[in-house]
Amino acid sequence: MGKRLITVAVALCVVLTGGEIFAAYRGDLRRATKSARIYSSETLEAKLIWHATFFSKKFRRSFEKKHIKIHHMGALEAARFVQEQEYKQGRGWDFFIGFYTKDDYKKFSNEPDTFWRIQLETAGGEVVAPTSIEMIPIGPYERIMYPYLNRWSKGYRVTFPKVVLGRRFSVTLLSIVGESTLTWKVK
Repeated sequence: MGKRLITVAVALCVVLTGGEIFAAYRGDLRRATKSARIYSSETLEAKLIWHATFFSKKFRRSFEKKHIKIHHMGALEAARFVQEQEYKQGRGWDFFIGFYTKDDYKKFSNEPDTFWRIQLETAGGEVVAPTSIEMIPIGPYERIMYPYLNRWSKGYRVTFPKVVLGRRFSVTLLSIVGESTLTWKVK
C-alpha cells in the first residue's frame, strides 16, 4: 500500500505544472466554497460574514496537489500527506469555515456556551451537529489556500459525522442575532 501512495504522490506532482495546479485549485475552491452575510437592519453593519469550503473528494484532491506544490514536497512526504488526507476524508465531512463577526459574537466552538451553533442538513432532512470544531490560526499558508480570508477573519475546521448527504445539503450558522444557511448541490 505504501508503494501505491508514493506512486500517487509522484503522479500528482509530475502531471501538472505549478501554474496548472494553481489554476485548477482556484476553480475547485470557487465551486467548493459558499458565502453569506447577516447585517443589522437598523445600522446595516455586518453581524456575520462567512465562507465555508466543503472538502469533497474532488476538492480534497485539488487541495492536496496545491499543498504538495507550495511546500515543495518530495515523493515520500507527499505520499504521507495524501494518506493523512484520505484518512480524514473517511472520518467525517470536513469544512473550512472563515468568518468575521463582532467581538461580542466571537465564541464559536462545540461547547454548550458557544454564541454560534452550526449544523448540517442532508437532502433527506437529517440534521447533525459537528463532531469537532477546531480553531485554525490564520497565517500566510491559510491566506494562500483560502484567499477569501482577511486580517479580521477567524478560521475553523469543522467536521460533521459521515452521513449520507444526498444530492443537496446545507450548513447553517445560528445565534440570537440570526441564522445563515449555505447550500451545496452534489453532482
